[in-house]
Amino acid sequence: MFASLDVLKGFWQFPLDVDCQDVYSFLTDVGIFTPERIVQGSTDAANAFEAGMYESMGSLLFQCVLIWIDDLMVQSKSFEEHLQNL
Repeated sequence: MFASLDVLKGFWQFPLDVDCQDVYSFLTDVGIFTPERIVQGSTDAANAFEAGMYESMGSLLFQCVLIWIDDLMVQSKSFEEHLQNL
């Protein structure tokens, strides 16, 4: 059995280092916006997010879970095992 899961607003789940926040700041009509979370579309955002996902999956990684950026593939041999893996 397989399940494909997409992490909703995944990039916004990981904080942006304080030293990097000013680099991603931008000016709007109402003032300067400085993000406090990883900004999707920046050069290293996908790498940083995927590394965080690898860290959070721990022992499940490559046993029953595969990760591609913000998508998870969960695999199992039976329905009961699948529910447990999910």
